[in-house]
Amino acid sequence: MKCLILAGGSGDRLWPLSRKNHPKQFMEIRKGRSIFQETILRNIPFCDEFIIITNEKYESIVKGQLQDFQDLKYSILLETMPLKTAPSVVTLALNFDGDDELLIVSTDNIIDGDYNMYITKLKEIVKEDKIAALVSCPKDKPSGNHYFDCSGGKIKYSTVWNKYSCIDCGVLGAKVSVFLNSVEPAFVEQCKNMSITGKQLKEPESDFIGHLSIADVLKTDNFELVKTKLTCTRIVDMNAYYSILDRVQDEKENIIEDQCKDVKIINMADDRLVVANGLKDIIITNTKDAVYIAKADSKKGVKEITETYYENKKKFFDDAPLTYQDWGYEETLSLSDDYKVSKIVVFPKTQYEGVADKSAFVSFFMTEGMANVGSKKSKDYKLIKPNENFSFKGGEEYKINNNTKSNITLIKVENKKSVLGKALIKPEEGCFVKLKPSLKDFIWGGTKIRDVLGKTSSKKERIAESWELSAHSAGQSKIATGKFKGHSFADFIEEIGKENLGWKAQGYERFPIMIKFIDARESLSIQVHPDDSYAFPHEGDYGKNEMWYIMSAEKDACIYIGFTQDVTKDEIIARIQDNTLLQIMNKVSVKKGETYFLKAGTVHAIGAGCMVCEIQQSSNVTYRLFDYGRLNYNGKPRELHVNKALEVAEMHKAETVLKSHYSTLEFSGYKKQLLGQCKYFTAAKYVVDGELSLAANGASFRAVVVIEGEGKIGNDNISMATKLGDTWFAGSKEVVNLKGKLTVIVVNV
Repeated sequence: MKCLILAGGSGDRLWPLSRKNHPKQFMEIRKGRSIFQETILRNIPFCDEFIIITNEKYESIVKGQLQDFQDLKYSILLETMPLKTAPSVVTLALNFDGDDELLIVSTDNIIDGDYNMYITKLKEIVKEDKIAALVSCPKDKPSGNHYFDCSGGKIKYSTVWNKYSCIDCGVLGAKVSVFLNSVEPAFVEQCKNMSITGKQLKEPESDFIGHLSIADVLKTDNFELVKTKLTCTRIVDMNAYYSILDRVQDEKENIIEDQCKDVKIINMADDRLVVANGLKDIIITNTKDAVYIAKADSKKGVKEITETYYENKKKFFDDAPLTYQDWGYEETLSLSDDYKVSKIVVFPKTQYEGVADKSAFVSFFMTEGMANVGSKKSKDYKLIKPNENFSFKGGEEYKINNNTKSNITLIKVENKKSVLGKALIKPEEGCFVKLKPSLKDFIWGGTKIRDVLGKTSSKKERIAESWELSAHSAGQSKIATGKFKGHSFADFIEEIGKENLGWKAQGYERFPIMIKFIDARESLSIQVHPDDSYAFPHEGDYGKNEMWYIMSAEKDACIYIGFTQDVTKDEIIARIQDNTLLQIMNKVSVKKGETYFLKAGTVHAIGAGCMVCEIQQSSNVTYRLFDYGRLNYNGKPRELHVNKALEVAEMHKAETVLKSHYSTLEFSGYKKQLLGQCKYFTAAKYVVDGELSLAANGASFRAVVVIEGEGKIGNDNISMATKLGDTWFAGSKEVVNLKGKLTVIVVNV
């Protein structure tokens, strides 16, 4: 399914949260993420490709905010002038195949509830050659929303609320051919005169085209509404935003209200305290560079204020403290007449260039990553690593090259004197715990998880799987250290709050990943896992994309990944019946240290003699095709799931085996290698021989799995012994410090 994200709107009605050059869809709506990012995250399980429609002046913001989504397949369509939604969407649709399925999503709405369930229903309607739209049907009249009027047994768009109205959630699904057949024919003909050159949409020939929305041109006689219990609010102004504060503001951090009545406070500055004392009917919005205070019933809105005082305070109305560029982004941390302190993030394979002011001295401190840094004039470049400083004199032109595959982060100080050091970096605290696994004694398991990794169970002679990090109901890990010791991992998450998982994980209704150790004394069954689009409606569970890191492999050990030829369902069934399925399986010899990535739908098996660390989506859906005639502990053949397996299996020849190919980067005290990444998770291997510190990552928690050696692990407040087989969880606000001689896999979403 192709997801069209409508992200081109402009406006500053939510100032100071939004600005002229940083509109509302890109402003932080929940801790650490924007409405745009939340919209992407919400639809990742259902869409294979994202097309973002936005104004050309927001291209850098879009690219920057998409950096948080690894391995996301996307493209950007740039509008060169302000347009409503219809021209771009219809022109794009004309360039797609008629059978392509579209999910058209607005970035105006905050949506809470069981979104996955309703999108599954929407997709079913789309397959019936209808247009489907998500709607919410509250009892009380909302404000600022678009509506569907269902009176008289017909469906039509409306801007007026009545007792037959439903809220338009801004989510529309249809096949391309069905969508275009429902658009006014004259408008389709006009859009055929438009063109897409590169990533730019050629301007429409008439103003009339540009000022039409989808609702203006789409006939609704082939509509079916998916009535939901979602809570949906369209963010059109500050009143709408204040109405959802309880939903988006996890807790009132750095806010004190004393003897106040009907006071609404937003504080987006983590290092500032806002205190309201004895106030009534007041709204307060505090950001890093501006504060807005107004009576709740003030007749003069933000827009009128900005228009009146624009010329004198232009920089505050136009630009946010965080600005995106092609190379990355810069966030102003502190500013005075004498100095400026900024956080600089440079994206992979890009470069940051600058010129030190003639009257100033510019200094940098590298907090994360490494880069080649030098003066453009001398062309004498030096490799700078974490915790190292460098500086340039007034008037000097400089360049910072990020040739790696990860972001680099620096603190930049512009001052008449060089003032820089670790004191500028404020360590954050969070939750840091060791995990105790849930052990599984499947018939094919061995004893290495017990004998090599030190996992013990008085009840299990063999241990096939050790579910190290799991919030899944089929087997939860537990907390092994700290005040939550003995709690299930799901209860632990409930206790610490989802905000400690990072904003990317909060976007999932359930904890998104699982990590296992697998010991295959015998070969696992030939099996397949569905993707999200099949698993959600059929199993009520996530699909399963997975990654295998080979921890050990006996002589002649192998895995099976895909088929050696194109196959049919009938051929597979015949080969299952005559025990020849293995003859067409793609057999891959393996050795210790190799990594393989398996997409959902790939028929596969782990062969005998392999011990594997598996990182996967949090799913327990497996469809067995063939199990070698093996009997379970009760002496009966294990259940096969052939029909379901054939519905989701990839039948084509396995052209390539997705084996990790990333190079190893060397730093002082450690080496790093990216093992694999997909839109659901990223995994990297660190070989530590000394010390390693991983800065807090507000976007995601981290799981740390020790796969060799021993040493110390902790944050800035604690340090604990760790060894082969241990798995640790670090919250998104948590620094991770490692010391010793050990190898770990670090996983995040």
